[in-house]
Amino acid sequence: MPVFTSPATVSDSVWLSNRPLNATRPTLAYFSGNLAKHEPIKYARGVRHRLVRAFQGTPGWVLVGGRGDRYASDLAASEFCIVPPGGDGWSSRVDDAVRHGCIPVIVMDGVQLPFEWLLDYGRFSLRVAEADVEKLDQMLRALPHARRIQMRLAMQSVWTRFTYASALLDYERYLPRRAADGRELPLPQEAEALRKKWRPRDPDAIDTILMALHARLGRQAGRSA
Repeated sequence: MPVFTSPATVSDSVWLSNRPLNATRPTLAYFSGNLAKHEPIKYARGVRHRLVRAFQGTPGWVLVGGRGDRYASDLAASEFCIVPPGGDGWSSRVDDAVRHGCIPVIVMDGVQLPFEWLLDYGRFSLRVAEADVEKLDQMLRALPHARRIQMRLAMQSVWTRFTYASALLDYERYLPRRAADGRELPLPQEAEALRKKWRPRDPDAIDTILMALHARLGRQAGRSA
């Protein structure tokens, strides 16, 4: 399932702005997180070590250690977002990429992604074998611009499934309304933007989870009939 996050995770979402899908994205490939400079080689299956060795300083590549205040805007400014394994072999960065219209490049062998049983990931993301990490620059540059736009169009139809929009829209019920000192907290501007752009007929993450549970219940009922 997608990881539940705050309204700030859609602060620079292309889907909540008026930016055209073919707008220039200055960064070719982006990753922000632990660059494994002080981690054993088994960390993240060694993929992050290899990314740094192969592409740190390569034109068009932005590899950022940690996650700063520009994380959302960096995602929105990138053509491709690298999704390597996390410290335990799994990473949720595909959620962040899709929410910002950045084509996920998934480098996690044998890992099932959120709703992969339902969504055709091949239409809006790339899967690259861990063995081919060093070929990434060549592979990404070879993908035609028209194909990238097609992938974003496909992403536009599924991005809501990676967002707990119903919770964000009902912000007052799900998140604190007052600060510790008693001050009333304003509605986050991201939630306001979501209210203006959201189409209620588009299923979000909660809708999709319920669909999955309903389908499982139906299969169980069918086996017991």
